[in-house]
Amino acid sequence: MKKKAFELFQTPNDLANALAGGALQDAALKAMRSITHLRKYKHWYVTLDYFESRLADVFYIGFQETMDSDFSKLKVLLDLPDSLQLPNDDVGAHRNPQNLDKSLTPKAVAALTDWYAEDYVFFSRCKKN
Repeated sequence: MKKKAFELFQTPNDLANALAGGALQDAALKAMRSITHLRKYKHWYVTLDYFESRLADVFYIGFQETMDSDFSKLKVLLDLPDSLQLPNDDVGAHRNPQNLDKSLTPKAVAALTDWYAEDYVFFSRCKKN
């Protein structure tokens, strides 16, 4: 399904707009479920109550927007060498190509906001730690 998804949806906006409805909505739903980095976090934390019950087992919560500083903190906590670095090349860091159109229409933003509604609640809870 992943290959088909990337063939059907040339840009993130194409996928998100299809998610909002229309002839390709079923394909968009399948794509959102099959492309690993697009999946909802709920498959990891099960329910917010369950996550709360296991909070003592959580070692560290980091965020993409603070990845560099979080990684530095994590190295200290794990007693890892200071020389250890995150990849900084596009392939190693899994960055999208520079020329990929990442713009989203309001319809696409609304569809993604709806799709990830539970994740927003989960992230909010994680930020409390």
